[in-house]
Amino acid sequence: MRAAGLKFRVLDDETIAKWLEVSGSWPKGKSVSASLADWDLPEETFTKAQKDAEQEREARRKERSEIAFAGQKVSALSSDYQALMDAVKSHLSEGVDFFDVSASFRSLPDLQEPTGRGGGFGGGSGRRRSPDSSMSEEQKGAVGFIGERWAFEWIKAFHQKRHNLQLDDKCWVSCNKNLVFGGTSGRDDFGYDFEVHLSSTTYYYEVKASVGNPRFFEMGPTEIGKALRYKADRDNRYRILYIAYATDPQRVEATILLNPFSREGQKKLRAIGRGSVKYEFGVAED
Repeated sequence: MRAAGLKFRVLDDETIAKWLEVSGSWPKGKSVSASLADWDLPEETFTKAQKDAEQEREARRKERSEIAFAGQKVSALSSDYQALMDAVKSHLSEGVDFFDVSASFRSLPDLQEPTGRGGGFGGGSGRRRSPDSSMSEEQKGAVGFIGERWAFEWIKAFHQKRHNLQLDDKCWVSCNKNLVFGGTSGRDDFGYDFEVHLSSTTYYYEVKASVGNPRFFEMGPTEIGKALRYKADRDNRYRILYIAYATDPQRVEATILLNPFSREGQKKLRAIGRGSVKYEFGVAED
């Protein structure tokens, strides 16, 4: 069976005007013309409307390429991540509670399996919205970068306190590292953002950041693959380093979450939603 061929031709303004007249859609008493002069409209009126529309589009574009950090608008473009890096660094002293690393190991209640339709892996209603969901891709990327910048400081502080280990940027292994420190060693297909080697144990940290504190996060395929590989949680410990209020230095907080696929992690986190896997967790009240 041969597919029927379709032919199209481009319609100019005059042809469209005549078609509208034939169909009865053209305003009565008006010349069938696309010329502004025939409509008694000065050219500058049309030009001004175009300029106004373009300025409005540019303002929206600029707004979607910026992010508020510490109450100030900064560029969210990856080419400006060095400035973001410096902005976080200049506000580190404000995150006093953030560097109380012991407080990041919060008491998490066991979560019950959801009832009704959609339970189990990838199930649940998934209708909870993240405060980051309406952001542009540039803004989401910037929040992720800021989260990793905070995580870098937390990881250094934690392993210095717990293991007397001095860490440098070599532990940062994601692509965001390349944007700040240069080089090409950082990659986004490892399934984690930071890697810390001890004498007999290796920690793998995947950073999840938000401008708010929705208490859920999403995992991509490489992250799930790595978490599954290390679900035994013995010599290789995969951890989610959850950074809430990442863009507010006075409220930013870190929470260490277990490997979602480990025996203990499955008690504290559960998969919700569809598509990429989204995990939620609770925090026990003091």
